[in-house]
Amino acid sequence: MRPDLSTAAKQTFQVVALLATVLVVGIHYKSDIPDSDSVAMATWNQLTQEFLFGGIARVSVPLFAFAAGFFYFRSHDGSLACSIQKWRQRGRTVALPYFLVASLAMFSWLMIRRISGESVDWTWMHFIGQWLLHPPAEQLWFLRDLMVLVTLAPIINWLGQSGRRCYVALGTLAVAWAANWQPFPTLFGWHVLHIETLFFFVAGMVALRHISWLESTCQFRTQTISVLLGLWSTLLVVRICIRPDFDIWYIHRCGWSDLLLHKASILIGCVALFALCSRVRHSALTRLSGASFFVFLFHEFPLRAVAHRLVERMGDTTNSCWYLTPLVLLICFGGASLMSHWLPAWFAFLTGGRTPHRATSIVGVVRTNDSASQRCNAG
Repeated sequence: MRPDLSTAAKQTFQVVALLATVLVVGIHYKSDIPDSDSVAMATWNQLTQEFLFGGIARVSVPLFAFAAGFFYFRSHDGSLACSIQKWRQRGRTVALPYFLVASLAMFSWLMIRRISGESVDWTWMHFIGQWLLHPPAEQLWFLRDLMVLVTLAPIINWLGQSGRRCYVALGTLAVAWAANWQPFPTLFGWHVLHIETLFFFVAGMVALRHISWLESTCQFRTQTISVLLGLWSTLLVVRICIRPDFDIWYIHRCGWSDLLLHKASILIGCVALFALCSRVRHSALTRLSGASFFVFLFHEFPLRAVAHRLVERMGDTTNSCWYLTPLVLLICFGGASLMSHWLPAWFAFLTGGRTPHRATSIVGVVRTNDSASQRCNAG
């Protein structure tokens, strides 16, 4: 029987998911980057975007993965039957949205190539592999990682059944993550599984042993939160001053100081953002969080391709993130609101059941006389 989370902690997770989604949109609409390793050569526009979207926003994936691991194993009773039931659930809540958005992205990509008069020199096997394993919608890599993690969940669960095993595994993954070592091969340009999602997914499982720590984070004083935010910002500023063109996702040449500052800022940032979100909990944000997965699914391709073509015609591409990011958020959240109101069944189908109504219906404590099936369904 897992200790239940307080309402405050559950709402904090929802606000974190909402804010992390906003940050992901900012990452994908980032429009200018420093093009040298000298901070003196960078513009204020480049440095500001790097601070926000290359620094602050990089806590979004770790927080998503942490929450995924935490809630997956929170309702797992350790049985094979529960694992099978969860595989079926994730087929509906993760694999189906992935397939639908991947199909939309591939169809749109082909139409754009056709309109532009560009040929596609792929075999059918390459086309199917690209469609299913690396579609043009870049955000889908995280959903693919989640599907791999659910497949590995029985092994991870076995590690979690022993305190020694789970802490050794977590420590080993922490070292690998800090060193940015990617042990898994690439398939169609994406790693089969990223070390970051694996590490934080396992960290979410281990956190179940220390739920009181999560609860205490929601009780941090204003002074403590201020210190965490100040430390987070300082680490990011120092890293940017040392290496403004650092980008761990696309540029693999970096020094240990750049890398460790980046990793330390993520760890501090995750705690700081969680504590901050516990202070801004509100029913309106809770309901809005129910639309965040829809925004995550549809903010990228083909919407980004249309937005960038419009910006190119306007001329000033380097500043486009400052108006495209809020505009895309408005379009996506507005579309989610309209669709969830007028076509609720379709909205639930597209998002795997993640709806504003469900977000406001916070799950209560699981009774000791609940069946194993009910406990599995809770996650």
